[in-house]
Amino acid sequence: MLLVLFSPYVVGFMVKLTSQAPFLAIRTGSMEPEISTGDFVQTKKVNPEDLQIGMIIAFDAHGLWDGAPEYLIVHRIVDNFEEQGIIYFITQGDANTRPDDAPIPQDRIVGRFWFKIQFFGWILIPLEDLNILGLNLITLILYGLPTIAIINFLIAIIKKREEKEEKKKKIWNAVIFLFLNTFFIFAYFLNTI
Repeated sequence: MLLVLFSPYVVGFMVKLTSQAPFLAIRTGSMEPEISTGDFVQTKKVNPEDLQIGMIIAFDAHGLWDGAPEYLIVHRIVDNFEEQGIIYFITQGDANTRPDDAPIPQDRIVGRFWFKIQFFGWILIPLEDLNILGLNLITLILYGLPTIAIINFLIAIIKKREEKEEKKKKIWNAVIFLFLNTFFIFAYFLNTI
């Protein structure tokens, strides 16, 4: 039963290991007042064809224009167009006076905005830059540690069941032993009378 309850979480962790982080700490005020510097933002995967003007997306702009940051950007879609089968998005921060310096191709979209936790990003910004085996530390903390805890919990339950089964076997062995002893003692007394 517990395995059924936690399996989506474990599957989510396994998917997380093979995909780019769908959560990030906001580093600038370009999306204020809706999303502020230091907010924690959770995104979710999205098909680029489902994105519409007005939606907030996270994307990788590194190398698309001079000075584009290495971290993911979260901005609103203000326009889009298709060229040679590729969808491009014109994005702009709500607090910015003009759109970003280059259109964002669909393969640079990481996800669309899902929810935020105010101020939690301040804790995560230093951790976001630390990578271990290609996974950032946030991934390991938010998904890895709880998954390990769940697996240990399930192992403990299995061990308890095995211990109970072992106790039942010992009790039945003791009952059988006592029954046989009682039977033989009773039989011995019947033969001696």
